[in-house]
Amino acid sequence: VWFVSHGIDYKFKVFLNNEEIFENEGMFSPVNLDLTDKLTGDDTLTVWIAPHPKREGAPATRDQADHSCKPPFCYGWDWNPRLLISGLYRDTYIETRNDGFVENPEVFYELSEDLSIVDIRFSFECQLPCRITLLDDFGNTVYEGEDTNFKLNSPKLWWCNGEGEPTL
Repeated sequence: VWFVSHGIDYKFKVFLNNEEIFENEGMFSPVNLDLTDKLTGDDTLTVWIAPHPKREGAPATRDQADHSCKPPFCYGWDWNPRLLISGLYRDTYIETRNDGFVENPEVFYELSEDLSIVDIRFSFECQLPCRITLLDDFGNTVYEGEDTNFKLNSPKLWWCNGEGEPTL
């Protein structure tokens, strides 16, 4: 059982049954917490988000912006009032995962200088063996296997507008 959040703004702590299990500062780091061994059967999960300083007594300047990754205009500017927002801003949920769950998937590639061959490398974590299937833009299989490193000849490339076909 995992707690997953794709966006919490900005400084926060996660508690399970009133015990702090995670703390972070920064709104662009996803959270993936394995709760499995900590669950008792009657559990409460709490996300505490640190409040920003109240307007009363806060400086009239944007000096506090130097101590935060929030954009300086959030602290007041000529075109907007002081408006410091925080909270859950992307999907946040509890999920169950089995041994076939694929974590941290990334794809790396290197094109030959003449653009005729592409060296592809898949990187991921999974407790079970995984089979990779790569499809072209018509749904045809161009690679299938368990090898995470392979080469393809004559790859269809994505080109900018006016430069060629933008193959997806």
